[in-house]
Amino acid sequence: MQTHFFRERVSHSTGWRIQAAAIVEEILPHAKSTQVDILLDLRSMLLDEVTWENLLDTFLQARAVVEDDHYMPFFRLRQLLEYSLRLEMAIQPDTPHSDMIRDMLRRKFPTLASYRRELKRLEFELNVTDDILSQKIQT
Repeated sequence: MQTHFFRERVSHSTGWRIQAAAIVEEILPHAKSTQVDILLDLRSMLLDEVTWENLLDTFLQARAVVEDDHYMPFFRLRQLLEYSLRLEMAIQPDTPHSDMIRDMLRRKFPTLASYRRELKRLEFELNVTDDILSQKIQT
């Protein structure tokens, strides 16, 4: 049963975020007690339309805790976020290359910060720019 508060929040969200929140809600009744808090945080961030960085970081944290127990819903969620966040990033100035989102979601980074550390390490080791680095990571 959806509350008035939930309906009000949904009315401000975009379609893909509502779909993603619905996937998270499918998991909640079957989640372990240790997984509920991060799932509620993820659902809240999806409905509150936080920045893509905050949303992605929370998704990666939730994925590390929940994905092994609920693989198929998280696969659907990852697919939806990959496509939608790439679109969202494309319209925002000063965002990283949108193909990097695909790489980040397909490889299991626990947080956005860990992904950025990996990029810096590779950049230092390979002495390359971000554009070249993006291509090297995908190969």
